[in-house]
Amino acid sequence: FVAVIYTLVAMSGLGYQINMSSSMPVAIGILFIGIGFYLPSIKQNWMCGIRTPWTLGSELVWNKTHSLAGKTFIIGGMVLVVGSF
Repeated sequence: FVAVIYTLVAMSGLGYQINMSSSMPVAIGILFIGIGFYLPSIKQNWMCGIRTPWTLGSELVWNKTHSLAGKTFIIGGMVLVVGSF
């Protein structure tokens, strides 16, 4: 993701006509969609994910939270991608 952003900024700096106000939301939307697909598969841990006392205290709460968060990230990413056009 960072390489894509760096490439867009470098190409813009070199004089290529890149509309950053529409390409950045698309890139961020794709990132959100990727995170949304990955979130439900994260196992309960202390390093990554939605770490609240409730999710860390119960594996069922962890799984339900990450399932809902994954769907929310996917929908949000799609809204960003579609909204940029």
